[in-house]
Amino acid sequence: FWKPTTDAARRFGTMATKNVITLEEPAANRFLAGGDQELPWDGDWGYLLVSHDIAGGPEPIGVGLYTYGELQSMIPKGRRREF
Repeated sequence: FWKPTTDAARRFGTMATKNVITLEEPAANRFLAGGDQELPWDGDWGYLLVSHDIAGGPEPIGVGLYTYGELQSMIPKGRRREF
């Protein structure tokens, strides 16, 4: 499987229509910090575009890998932030 880059996800992610998961604030903060987390997802396993609602609409924040009920953050180490 090919992995979308974080740059591509942030630049073109608003056009995605499938394999998109929107996280609430605590989960989005953990994702941005590089943390893995157990989350429910009804779709296929694999790479997902991860977004968070900002100013009334979803904004892409990166790419995650979803397997076995766990979302793994693929945010590069140099771009991780803790809020």
